[in-house]
Amino acid sequence: MLQRLYLLLLILIQSGNIFVQASQHFDSLYRQGISQCDFDLEIARKCAFEMATEPDLSFVDKAHLNYLSYKISLRELLLSTNNNSDELSVEAKPEINNQPLWKQGIMMINQGKTEKGLSILLDILFHDELNLHDSILAQIDITLGHAYRLNYETANAVAHFHKVISNHSSTPIMKAMASENLALIYDQSGKLSYEQRFDSVRKYALQTIQIAETNNLRGALALGQNQLASLYRLNSNNLDSSSFYAQLAFKNFIDEGMIRHAMNTSIILSDILIKQQQIMKSLLPLEQIHDLLPFSGNEDLFLRVYLQMAKVNELLGNYFEAYEFLSVARLLQEKTFKAEVHRQINELTAQYDLAVKDARIAESEYILEIRKKEVRNLILSLVLILFILFSSFFYWQNRKKTIEQRHKLELIEKQQLEAEVKRKNQELAFKNNELIQSMTFNIQKNNVLKKLKDDIRMEKKASELIQVINANVDSQRTWKSILLDFQKLYPAFIANISQKHPNLSSNEVRLAVLLFLNHTSVEIAGILSVSEAAVNKSRQRLRKKIALSKNISLNDYFQSLR
Repeated sequence: MLQRLYLLLLILIQSGNIFVQASQHFDSLYRQGISQCDFDLEIARKCAFEMATEPDLSFVDKAHLNYLSYKISLRELLLSTNNNSDELSVEAKPEINNQPLWKQGIMMINQGKTEKGLSILLDILFHDELNLHDSILAQIDITLGHAYRLNYETANAVAHFHKVISNHSSTPIMKAMASENLALIYDQSGKLSYEQRFDSVRKYALQTIQIAETNNLRGALALGQNQLASLYRLNSNNLDSSSFYAQLAFKNFIDEGMIRHAMNTSIILSDILIKQQQIMKSLLPLEQIHDLLPFSGNEDLFLRVYLQMAKVNELLGNYFEAYEFLSVARLLQEKTFKAEVHRQINELTAQYDLAVKDARIAESEYILEIRKKEVRNLILSLVLILFILFSSFFYWQNRKKTIEQRHKLELIEKQQLEAEVKRKNQELAFKNNELIQSMTFNIQKNNVLKKLKDDIRMEKKASELIQVINANVDSQRTWKSILLDFQKLYPAFIANISQKHPNLSSNEVRLAVLLFLNHTSVEIAGILSVSEAAVNKSRQRLRKKIALSKNISLNDYFQSLR
């Protein structure tokens, strides 16, 4: 019996030594990895790999391993981006440039760019609301409500979530999300009394659960249950209900693969169990969820889990474990805080660079606009100058034409004047010739009369006197002389009348000439030494021969043939 006890004691001592040695080796790897993160990443990676291969790691060891992995990832990111800062947060940002505009707005809000996302979505609702499908409008309203909730614009957030719930085209999952967000809004409201807040949160959480159960939406169901668990744990009289809903939410989150939500619920459930004085049991949900979620990208939740583990271990009296969890949590908190500061600095730097770029673009556009105005003004000036030049050219061309036309008119007027002067001179010459002929004729007549007077005194026979008179009365010769003078003044008349009326006799042509000269029948009778009746008969025969209408006078007709 004693031998058995001795052997058992040896085994226990040896096992303890092995455990201590393993623990010391793990701690040595952890310290070496932490110290080499900033100098030799390869050594730090090897340390992390050996730590991960150790069997039966405690949750404290897993916390140390997670912190070392976190620090290695930060250092790798620092080297890959060539940034001078010590640590940066690991954050995956999905590509949004190739998405539709409404999706870009939603993704920007989800990434924390609330103001820009709100601007895009509100602009879409203002201009294109009627052209969007109801399901897209519901997604936009959900996102806008979420953004307003984060900005503490409660009235706007509540309006958008109620719009989703009242819209018949909204899907059940969207209505459930809207109800769950309304529960969150009233849960965070500081303006309501405890009773008002409790009733509002309970109303919308139960509404979320009802919609989820009706439509088999386990994720939404877990969100509603988690909301009720958080609500009931505020009152010590409702801790059993809080624990019930928290366990349901925890299970549904895990079954639905919503591990981040499950980890958050595990902290709530642990806190509820502590209030129920089930301290040992309060570690179980934390240990159950610990290995289900990768550490990278979920540092904020692991930080809260480690703080909760430190709290539970302190209550259990495990001060060493509590200290280790608290140490890792504080280191992680410090690194997370620095990473967040660097992220914000980088984001502000990017915003500053974007603002500078926008300012430069605006300056370039302003300069370009000024250049465009200068070019427009130059073009207008050139057009105006060309217009003035062309106007001047056409003005001088028109003036030149006007001067030329005036000169031509003056030449024509001069020619007409010269022709008129020539005609007047011809008429004058004709008048002079007529005067001379009249004087010559009168002299001849006087001479004949004197001769007749002398013959009468000499008492010559009547036959001799008649012979003298006939010798001096030569009407044919007188007519030829008149016709010759007429042709000089009106050379075209005889030709025109001969061409138009070739069948006229010489006596009829002579009558036409006398009518052209506007002589009356009495005057013509005296000129031709015939009676007036004979002249009128000749006129009637001439009118008939040329077939002239009765309403046209012979004088006017012959004037038209000049």
